[in-house]
This record gives sequence, structure tokens and C-alpha cells, in this order.
Amino acid sequence: SQNQRPPNMTAFGLFVARLPWTVCRERLALHFKKYGEIVSSRVAFDWKTGLSKGYGFIHFKEQEALDAALKGIHEFHGVKAEVKPFKGKPAEQVDTVQARSEER
Repeated sequence: SQNQRPPNMTAFGLFVARLPWTVCRERLALHFKKYGEIVSSRVAFDWKTGLSKGYGFIHFKEQEALDAALKGIHEFHGVKAEVKPFKGKPAEQVDTVQARSEER
């Protein structure tokens, strides 16, 4: 149908700031999946220290999910995260590398 987008197009992205350092991409996805189908989830890490940089990205399949997430209140371990729309492509490659680094 016309609503189907090719996989290489930009998904509906959400930038998530003020994440506690204990939040991994799986935990991030688990929190946001109640709003709709997730294309990718990523937490930014400092490659030298291995510690979280305190922000991440969620990409939803549909605009409605993004809109609903933007209206929600998001708390992780008692800390209220800040969210805003993000224009950018989902990072499948980064997720693969990310998963390996989080297993340590």
C-alpha cells in the first residue's frame, strides 16, 4: 500500500535525554513499546569509558506512536527523561555493536 515506507527511509524518531547511566537500549525499548512498534532503539555510550552518555534514540514505525510518546511522562529509576522529535535514520548497525558492548 502507499502507507508502506521503504526500510531505508527515516523512521519517526524520538530523542531521549536525561537517561540514568543504568538504562540500556533494551530497557529503553521496553519502556516505549507501549506507544507503538519500534524500529530501533539506541543508547549513546562513550567508547573509551564504556559508560552511557545519558541520552538515546527510539525510532517508531508510525507517526501516531511518536505523537503519543511525546505526550507521555517518562521516568527511569526515578529520573524524569526529556523527549523531543528527532530527524534521522534508525541505526541498525549501531544496535549490533551496541548489543555486544553491553554484554560485558
